[in-house]
Amino acid sequence: MKKIINNKINEIGEADIKDLIFREEAEESSDSEDEATGFINGSVKGSGVGVRSSMHQQLQSHGVEGKWLKEHQPFESAFLWNHYLIKDFYRAIVKKKWVMPVIYGDLSTANFKSDTKNCTFLLISRRSRRYAGTRYQKRGINDHGHVANHVEVEQIMFINSDQFDVKPNITSFVQVRGSIPLFWNQVANIHNPKPDIVLNQEQADPGYKATRRHFAQLLSKFSYPIHCFNLTKQFNHRECIVANEYNKVVNEVINPELPKPVKIQYIHYDVKAKKKEERNFPFGLFGIADKVVPSVGFFKMESIKSQTCKVSLQRGVIRTNCIDSLDRTNFV
Repeated sequence: MKKIINNKINEIGEADIKDLIFREEAEESSDSEDEATGFINGSVKGSGVGVRSSMHQQLQSHGVEGKWLKEHQPFESAFLWNHYLIKDFYRAIVKKKWVMPVIYGDLSTANFKSDTKNCTFLLISRRSRRYAGTRYQKRGINDHGHVANHVEVEQIMFINSDQFDVKPNITSFVQVRGSIPLFWNQVANIHNPKPDIVLNQEQADPGYKATRRHFAQLLSKFSYPIHCFNLTKQFNHRECIVANEYNKVVNEVINPELPKPVKIQYIHYDVKAKKKEERNFPFGLFGIADKVVPSVGFFKMESIKSQTCKVSLQRGVIRTNCIDSLDRTNFV
């Protein structure tokens, strides 16, 4: 079990199933305390962004007092793994604190000082429950536009104010990773540790409807621009089968149909080749990041006075993939 100051977060391991339902906290807290508890209790007073309700959703979708951008719908998330078990129960009961969201992901925290200010850094990764599966068994995309191994990664920073009556500044940046959004698969067997990649796009979806649906979902959630980082090997026969098709569908099929500001920015960055070519790898990515990140921006709540906040929004997203969308995607 991890703890962010006064907030308990249950971590389910292989032998920790008994901790799935943790009731002591719910019984000890009053309704008012539960409502006022922020992500870090005592520092974000009245923010309404609680651990129980926000771990499976990005911070920007909550904002201040649960009213930012749109009405809060906590159990309509692709990242809530007990969605089907609790959705009806949540709507029926009055005391929402009895419902515990469960994500499949990871939470890392770090506390440090910058000059004289105390800072808390959180890194949250949450895996989608849609089109989920094990390595090799789930690849590519399904008819609904959901991709395999889809993970949303959010970096959150709390910078506490020196003044006791001023809320901390909060920033959040979200990016996503996921399998190449085409119909393809690999058939694993004990004789071939690197199974061949089979592209089934022409037979399954010649009009790229699922791929269009996938990018439509990203545009609906994050707006534009969408920056696609393809980290596959450019001169590897196996990986080029899907990489070349991915480049084709983005630049020759989808982009010609989109207005100029909305066009998908496709970047093929061969991680393995760059590692051999660049002496200071992976710092060469900083030059790309200097151009990409400002175009997307990040969510920021900056306290000006005790009751006033200046808010900036992230608009757009960075989407990263390799073949497994596991190791190489950690560079971006």
